[in-house]
Amino acid sequence: KLIIFSFKAEPRIKLERSVYEVDEFASVQLTCLSDSTPLPFLTQWRKYKNSTIYDISSNNSILEFKAVKHNENAGTYTCVSKNYMNDSFGVEKYGEKKAEIELNVRFKPQMN
Repeated sequence: KLIIFSFKAEPRIKLERSVYEVDEFASVQLTCLSDSTPLPFLTQWRKYKNSTIYDISSNNSILEFKAVKHNENAGTYTCVSKNYMNDSFGVEKYGEKKAEIELNVRFKPQMN
C-alpha cells in the first residue's frame, strides 16, 4: 500500500541583500526570491511612503531601477509572496510572507 503525503507551506523568502547602497543615477536591481509548496502565485513589490502603501509591480521577483533618484526611489520596499495552503483543519487559505529591503541613495548636495 502506497501512501502519499502532500505538504503545503507558506512561502519562504530569500533576499540577496536587505540593504542596498547606490549612487544617484546608477542602476540597481532589488531581488526577492520566493519558494514554497505549492509555488507562489504572486510576488509583489510595495513601497511605504508617508503611511501610504504603493503597489509598484506584480509577479516579478526583481525590481529594477535604470537611474535611481534619491528623492523618488530611496526608501523601504516590501516584497510580498503569496500561495495557497491548507490550515490545520485542511481548509485552503492564503499563505503570505513579507520581507523588507532598504534602498539608500547617495547623492551630491546641490548648490542653489
